[in-house]
Amino acid sequence: MAVEKKEEVKGGVPKAENKGQARTARALKKKGVATRRESQDKIRTDATHFNLDAQGRTAIKALQKYYNEQKSQSKSALFPEIDFSLHLMAVYKKAARVTPDKTSAYRKIELPFPLQSPATSTVCLIVRDLHMKDKEYNDPDVDKQAREWQEKLLIEQNITSAQITKILTRRQLEREYHTFADKRSLASAYDLFLVDNTVMKAVHDICGKEFHKAKKYPIAVKTNRPLAPQISKAFRITLMPVFKLKNRVSIKIGHLGQPLDELVKNMNECIVQLRHYCPGGTANIQSLYLQPTTSTPSLPIHASLGNI
Repeated sequence: MAVEKKEEVKGGVPKAENKGQARTARALKKKGVATRRESQDKIRTDATHFNLDAQGRTAIKALQKYYNEQKSQSKSALFPEIDFSLHLMAVYKKAARVTPDKTSAYRKIELPFPLQSPATSTVCLIVRDLHMKDKEYNDPDVDKQAREWQEKLLIEQNITSAQITKILTRRQLEREYHTFADKRSLASAYDLFLVDNTVMKAVHDICGKEFHKAKKYPIAVKTNRPLAPQISKAFRITLMPVFKLKNRVSIKIGHLGQPLDELVKNMNECIVQLRHYCPGGTANIQSLYLQPTTSTPSLPIHASLGNI
């Protein structure tokens, strides 16, 4: 596994983006406390402890062979990104007693390669309302402001329907999708949901449960900044659950229709982040598996028999 190169400044402290970060890094170094970046660099360097690159590559090859056999025998699995998505399963020796961050039970992991193809995926963008006066707010033409957003993004950022399949405003979401059936239908209609960060809490309150059930977790974006790179990044985001009292987690790393090298690199990045976020650290990881959505077969790539 490749080791990241670090630029250094005086004192052996990793180069920071600004002076404040540099001061913080130096203070932590003086106290003997590793920064998050240094911790992750050490994990990447120490990856041979698990020898998971070779183990993972062998397991993914076997699962892809199984996938190709199933694909040739059955025509029902038309969507490999759904039917044969691949997950890294981790089992802990001891579950966390508390959720580390009360604001979120998930950690975002940015992968080297997208989880699904942007060219064949559908994207729904949920944005704030442009006009909040009663006349516009209660306009019978519920998608009028969504059309304004579409025109605005096309003119200002050259964002087309090829990148954003559907645009909804917060008020439109509230008015058109008020029953559980409507919310379930919305959650299953698109592959990826992007939400303006200014209305993320409101969207979660309106239909967060249905998104959760469908495993379609919305990604926050900033509409006042260039959207194209944010969309590209969103396709590479996977989530790691950090719920308390859970002794196993599942992290999506891609699908079996992807090239082998892409899946291996995605797996390696997930392992780096898993070892960083795992309660108790590396010593608390009992076993790791690679498992397709179909649940069969699942292949182990690491096991630890020791106690924490």
